[in-house]
Amino acid sequence: MSKRRGIFREVMSRLGFVHRDESAAGARAYAAARISRLTSDWIMSALAPNEEVRSGLKTTRERARVEERDNDHIRRYLRVVEKNLVGPAGAILQMQVRNADGSMDVGANAKVEDGWRQWGRKGVCTADGQLSWLGVQRVAMRGVKRDGETLVRLLRGWGRNRFGFAVQLLEPDLLDHEYDAEPRGGSPRVRMGVELDEWMRPTAYHLFTAHPGDLRSVAPRQRVRIPVSDLLHVYTVERTGQVRGVTAMCSALRRLHMLSGYEEAEVVAARAASCKMGFYETGPEYQGDGKDVDGSWLEDAEPGSNRLLPAGVTYKAHDPQHPTAQFPAFVGACLKGAASGLDVSYAKLTSDLAEANYSSMRVGNLDDQDGFGMDQAELLVEGLCAPVFSAWLEMALLTQAVVLPSAKFDRFNSAAWQPRTWSSVDPEKDARADEIAEDRRWKSPRQVAASYGNDREDVFADVKADAEMAARYGVQATVKKEAGNVPAAGAQA
Repeated sequence: MSKRRGIFREVMSRLGFVHRDESAAGARAYAAARISRLTSDWIMSALAPNEEVRSGLKTTRERARVEERDNDHIRRYLRVVEKNLVGPAGAILQMQVRNADGSMDVGANAKVEDGWRQWGRKGVCTADGQLSWLGVQRVAMRGVKRDGETLVRLLRGWGRNRFGFAVQLLEPDLLDHEYDAEPRGGSPRVRMGVELDEWMRPTAYHLFTAHPGDLRSVAPRQRVRIPVSDLLHVYTVERTGQVRGVTAMCSALRRLHMLSGYEEAEVVAARAASCKMGFYETGPEYQGDGKDVDGSWLEDAEPGSNRLLPAGVTYKAHDPQHPTAQFPAFVGACLKGAASGLDVSYAKLTSDLAEANYSSMRVGNLDDQDGFGMDQAELLVEGLCAPVFSAWLEMALLTQAVVLPSAKFDRFNSAAWQPRTWSSVDPEKDARADEIAEDRRWKSPRQVAASYGNDREDVFADVKADAEMAARYGVQATVKKEAGNVPAAGAQA
């Protein structure tokens, strides 16, 4: 019996199902850790996070930009990012400055919010004057997803607006990923252009003075050191110690590029198939002279026409069947995989709602909204809006563009942010649920207002203004139903 077992193991090992040197401990190892014929092409890496990023940083970023220009699905994805992370209004500032008794300081809040709105106009907030603050948010979030990171320089003491402050968007190409240095003789540690302290905390950034891809620049390209207090580096950290970001499209790029080539080949083949070409083949018994100067037969087909071929002539049709019947299913499967890599639903990536229903739309939207909400909190609010606001407020108080005492900066630096929200698949049911939750004290009115992207104080101000305007014109204002009188589902109000 033992001899048979040995022969069986030898045969199975030759087929690749059992490793020859596999020990009892190896047999109990994770299936994903076993080495066999089926996993021999599974490339492994034990590189540190920054070494792993360094190897593909430039190539993946450049390929992502190529696909942004040429791939419909990538352009759609980046537009989805803009619409869902930023939206039509961006992250809205809601000041929360309070008095000593805990009440809201309405006057201070109004002054800061008004100054922020004025600074955020196009031509004021950016050094080049091309974008408004909404545009800065849109371009920054698009850059984070496409390039993996975005750089925002804080220009304190900017002399071209009354606030003394502006921002400058910079492409990550300017951050020299090939510049590294080890701490020797008091010199700092630098990894891919990012200067770090002993705790791997960024202290400065080493940027080129000109874009590496600017072929028209004649000035010598130098490297300058920008302290971390003057530059925001916004990116998603995926591994501890990672100092540079990688495009969010890294896992989907290859699949979508190959799919684009396949679709192009199918279109070309389908165009050839639609021509319905054919060929005439002559035998030795053919005696005619119906040839053109090249010695081949050329003939145009007319609808409903038939033709009698001469003796010795045979017609062979060329009828390729493209696109194939499996074309839609194959393309759909590829796009579903790409949507998973991009962390958006298939319907959102492709705008294909042919198989969507209420349940699938609701589940898909909720999952998308959770993902976008995480990016809003980490990238848009904490990474961009909050630090820019703090730097702006400091300069606005010093220049007295916002007339408040600059010595109380810490008190006035009390901002909350309301990113864009989303309407549900069935807004009537959700509104009824919010009303019930508020009536039963499961949610506060402020929480309900925030879920719709509104500030409760602004809502009250608008309601009061509407009531006063209605009274001036002698118009009956709309009467709101009293709380608790919520009609049951399906009942008439």
